[in-house]
Amino acid sequence: MKPLFALIAMMASGAAQLAMCANATAPPTPLAQLRTALEAADAGRLDPAQHRALQSHPVWPWIEYAALLHDLPQVSGMRAHDFLQRQQQSPVAELFFNQWLEELARRKDWAALLADWQ
Repeated sequence: MKPLFALIAMMASGAAQLAMCANATAPPTPLAQLRTALEAADAGRLDPAQHRALQSHPVWPWIEYAALLHDLPQVSGMRAHDFLQRQQQSPVAELFFNQWLEELARRKDWAALLADWQ
């Protein structure tokens, strides 16, 4: 199991338990659904429409992050910026931003790297 996958799975479990404690009347998101979405993201097969019910779950940004990491060499600037805009100031955005800058350097896209750095 990849370390990122294990970390996100652990976070999903904790978030599901917190959700149960915070709102006992709402049924918790099954951990199996989160795990399935995370496995799909990690393998490059994430279909957001298929997992629409999970998109309001606190762990969803990490699932989306796993999908972005899988596709990083092909991720467009628009897709990267959309994710960063939606996840502003969050740990997942900071982590992705650093990897995005590294990817731009790998691509030798210096203009985009300088623009995004600022």
